Amino acid sequence: MFLHFAVPVAELQPHTAFPLDTWDGEAVISLVAFTMRRMRLAGCERLTERLLWPIREQHFLNLRTYVRLGGELGITFLAEWISSATQALLGPPLYGLPYRWGAHQLKHEGEGRWFGQIRERGGSGVFGYEVAPADRLRERPAAAGSFAEFVLERHTCFLGDANRRRLFRIWHPPWLHRVVEPRIVDDSLMRSAMPWWPSARLVGAHRTPGCRDVWMGRPLRFGGAGKPQHPDCGPSADE
Repeated sequence: MFLHFAVPVAELQPHTAFPLDTWDGEAVISLVAFTMRRMRLAGCERLTERLLWPIREQHFLNLRTYVRLGGELGITFLAEWISSATQALLGPPLYGLPYRWGAHQLKHEGEGRWFGQIRERGGSGVFGYEVAPADRLRERPAAAGSFAEFVLERHTCFLGDANRRRLFRIWHPPWLHRVVEPRIVDDSLMRSAMPWWPSARLVGAHRTPGCRDVWMGRPLRFGGAGKPQHPDCGPSADE
């Protein structure tokens, strides 16, 4: 589930080290709720899938925004609430990911209405939402130049600050999606975590059935506005 919000550039830019990419003159942030299954390492998938069995299924709520660096379009994460306490500890040093430990209740299967509720462990804040179909159209890939393409089809993640920068790349089939009508039930988690949240305005939502064989490259360090030129493959998962 992708929930999209517009935020004034001046409000959001101080909270990321990377130049914001904009849509209609505004920055965009997305809250993405999903489940990752069968994480494994490329080249030894059967063995590592067994070794990683304790974290074979994880729930996420990603808070991301859209950036452009060195001519490359990408995203950067502002926060991520993950259901695995182990991954919440390992993600920051290994990938530089801003993981937080969260409790997730998601119902994204079937037709009709879908909902989610995410609570940070040890905190009182909650993010809750409900969505309903906006039309009867089947899931479809994003059209070139559309808002859906802007928010869904990003394959580079930039992480870090001005002194320590990393990126990793992602490969997957195009997201098939449908437009849905969202309602925010509780945003106390965002209000407590993000000082710019009162300036955010809900502008749309997309539901996707997910995709198989999502590939993640290993984290690569880079400096200034430059970036590595040769992508590689690393862990694989199904979302």
